[in-house]
Amino acid sequence: MINLRCSGVFFLLLAASAGALADSQVYIWQRVWNDQHKTALQQSQALFATLRVLGIQFHPQEGVRLARVNTSLLQQDGRPVWLVVRLDGSLTQLDTTTMLPQIKAPCDPLAQGRR
Repeated sequence: MINLRCSGVFFLLLAASAGALADSQVYIWQRVWNDQHKTALQQSQALFATLRVLGIQFHPQEGVRLARVNTSLLQQDGRPVWLVVRLDGSLTQLDTTTMLPQIKAPCDPLAQGRR
């Protein structure tokens, strides 16, 4: 009876771990992409189900910085991609009128590839 209970607990833990891996995500914090990213994406296929990629950063001194994301590499990868916007913690205010078009710009190449 005890072995059966231990087996049941082990099975539940294993199932929970598998579910967590199936829904795992990785954040790629790169402003500039290079050839090594292709290898890294291939090697991470079994580890992460979703990619979160730095697309744009707003900084009070540096201004707006667009990441040069390799969108064709992400499309070849095939996993879901979330483009991330980084707001620097020292920003004192957000000008959404100018920010929204800048946020949309990095999303357009990915959206066009899915049509």
